[in-house]
Amino acid sequence: MGRSIHEMKKHPNLRNEKRAREAKKPKSRPGVSLSLWPERETRLLKYLIRHFQDEENINGFLHEKGFFPGKIKEQILSRRAGLNKLGMIYPSDSEEDEEFETLITGKRNPAPLDEHEV
Repeated sequence: MGRSIHEMKKHPNLRNEKRAREAKKPKSRPGVSLSLWPERETRLLKYLIRHFQDEENINGFLHEKGFFPGKIKEQILSRRAGLNKLGMIYPSDSEEDEEFETLITGKRNPAPLDEHEV
């Protein structure tokens, strides 16, 4: 009998705990940070990448401006690379853009004018 068969038959609880621990480990490529980014931070990063796409060193720029406190430049770089590889940066989501516009400009966008107000 193979080892896993022995574990399955004679020690099912130990085997199941071991398998559960292994399943909870995040899978990733070597060199990629396994830290999790909250959904809102990911959406903010996508917006900022689109908004500041002409910056020469966007990772350093976003880090220096303090958009992601607690993150280092390499974490921003890694997350950007992952989003880019998955094709998740473009196209923009107009609702996301409106949500984060106040963060950049400090003011809300005016409501669109109705035709009769012009």
